[in-house]
Amino acid sequence: GPVPPHWGVYFGVANVDDTTSKTDFLGATILVPGTEIPGIGRFAVIQDPQGAVFGIFLVPKVLGRIKGVASTPSVIGLL
Repeated sequence: GPVPPHWGVYFGVANVDDTTSKTDFLGATILVPGTEIPGIGRFAVIQDPQGAVFGIFLVPKVLGRIKGVASTPSVIGLL
């Protein structure tokens, strides 16, 4: 059936492909593998072993990516 409205969170990471590989190794399900959005950045969507879904992404420095701690919530939106 239709998916009800829900919140989605994306965490900023240093490397989408490395992080996706590590989560896969640790038992997560990769729902959307590393995907490039031209001119925006790279992202993936992952489901942890308990069923929680989240995204990861890396925004190019040309868009003003802020240096900081990886894995901090970076984008939260109502889906």
